Amino acid sequence: LLTMKLRGLAVFRALIYLPGVISSVAVAMTWLWLLDPLQGPVNRLLDVVGIGGQNWLQDPHTSLGSVIVIGIWTGMGYAMIVFLAGIQGIPETLYEAAGLDGASGIKKFWFITLPLLKPMTLFLFITATIRSFQVFDLVYILTGGGPANSSTTIVTQIVGASFQEYRMGYASAMAVFLLAATLAITLIQYGIGSRN
Repeated sequence: LLTMKLRGLAVFRALIYLPGVISSVAVAMTWLWLLDPLQGPVNRLLDVVGIGGQNWLQDPHTSLGSVIVIGIWTGMGYAMIVFLAGIQGIPETLYEAAGLDGASGIKKFWFITLPLLKPMTLFLFITATIRSFQVFDLVYILTGGGPANSSTTIVTQIVGASFQEYRMGYASAMAVFLLAATLAITLIQYGIGSRN
């Protein structure tokens, strides 16, 4: 959709990329207001529709999911830029040849676009995995790792162990484990992606 010649496409692209350039603290504070259980616009909208509001960030069942959705929303602009560059790098002659052979739009996407975007998809998958292991600021501001440790990440545990409990050795061991786990998962993903 973002490669079609549509009116106002530049504005639409800018709106999708906007969360990626806004400070994560500003994003977290905005979402704290949006998801406020009493006065937040999300719960008010749900009340209008007839669905009861949720305590999104203070409920152990919804806090992690809310943080994940916010994290995906903030990273969507970066993924859009990478995929857009990949799509624009695909030669138009491939689509024209497929069209002459009678391929539909879905077949062009399935057999031309997706296979040629495989390197970008692998790159984004690896970087998103690494970024998910390193998430701290959104979790710390939105939930503080709670409620009942339902949204705690390894980085929030490292920060808590080092700067709140002053257990530097334990925090260092967790940091080394985080490095080793991230490296192992990255190598596995790269191995699987390069074989296909």
